[in-house]
Amino acid sequence: MNPKQTRVSLLTILLIIAALGIVVFLFDFPPSWAVGIFVVLAIIALMLIRRQAPPGSNRLLIGLAILAIVAGLALNAYLAVQPEIPEDLPAEVLNLPTAYDTVPMGAENFVVFFAPEGDTRLTIQFENISALNGYWAYEDAWVDAEQALRGTYDANPRERAPNWPDTITTSDNTPTQSITPAFTVELPLEDKHLYDEVELSARMIVTYPEPLGDDAYEVNERRASRRFTLFVASPLDRALREQYDAWSRRSGVLSGNGLIALLTVAALGAIFTLWGIGKIRAAGGYGVILPSLLGKLGVVVADTALIPKQAIQGAIPKGVVIVGKIRPSSPAERAGLFPSDIIIEADGKPVDSHRAAKRIVEKWKRGEDHTLVVQRGQQNVQVYVQM
Repeated sequence: MNPKQTRVSLLTILLIIAALGIVVFLFDFPPSWAVGIFVVLAIIALMLIRRQAPPGSNRLLIGLAILAIVAGLALNAYLAVQPEIPEDLPAEVLNLPTAYDTVPMGAENFVVFFAPEGDTRLTIQFENISALNGYWAYEDAWVDAEQALRGTYDANPRERAPNWPDTITTSDNTPTQSITPAFTVELPLEDKHLYDEVELSARMIVTYPEPLGDDAYEVNERRASRRFTLFVASPLDRALREQYDAWSRRSGVLSGNGLIALLTVAALGAIFTLWGIGKIRAAGGYGVILPSLLGKLGVVVADTALIPKQAIQGAIPKGVVIVGKIRPSSPAERAGLFPSDIIIEADGKPVDSHRAAKRIVEKWKRGEDHTLVVQRGQQNVQVYVQM
């Protein structure tokens, strides 16, 4: 069975780009490092392509990418410097979940940083609901605040008008989508509330269509509510918290579960790398290109990797081309080329790959004279070609 043609897969390149993007986004990995890793891998990919992308090329690139990313994460964690934390800073500023712009579900206590100027805008989320085609609205929404911020604060805007049509065409009976009801409120937080705790009770009346069957629905109403506490901090505290979180993300890969995960991924990268190297060595360092036409010469050539070893006499490296079918009355036939001739040189230039042969021959023009050196049996024969 003939070997399959191999190539550096576009999927491999996309996976590497995606992995680099993820570590930059999640672990504060320096973008310049990510670009550097990609450039080095691109150079290695080009070197493999020049050898017809031998089997194992994609595994090797993936393995090297994993190892490079792991090494980069480890170095980035080692170089991370913990920001200076003032002794009088309340622990809540660094330890509570943040509510920068949104108060998400999943916790009851948050740290919020008041705006340098004007009111602080927060989007308050509620438990998900399933609504027909994702349509929903609210008729009323407000927040009751206690302690230092005592008062009632309405949603802005106060209402979210229904956005579903009178008739909703559906392709099945339950085309529901999970949505997260939320509204935005402006709270007059300022410096006088610094390090205060404010308890809030948020409520909203949610309406949404629920499917009854083909193209039929009814409008449901749900009264959603939640209670949570905000610990108020300053804009300067926000900058410190962002620095602290960035340091935690970077340094966390070298401690506890982060270190275990890093070592596991490194082992996976080593496996892929060694697997790829083994496949490349087994293929003699070259890949396979399927037979194709050297049109101007009038001959079909194949990569020698497609030829049984016993049919090739002497030390012929994989990658050079062997003559297959010859077109009648072509320059190749007039020159006296024979099937199974192995092209070694063209116009004095070594032909060490299928691409090299094609690149040289494509430049030849009608009426020109050229020379080829071919291996025929155990002899090297010089052939004169008239185009």
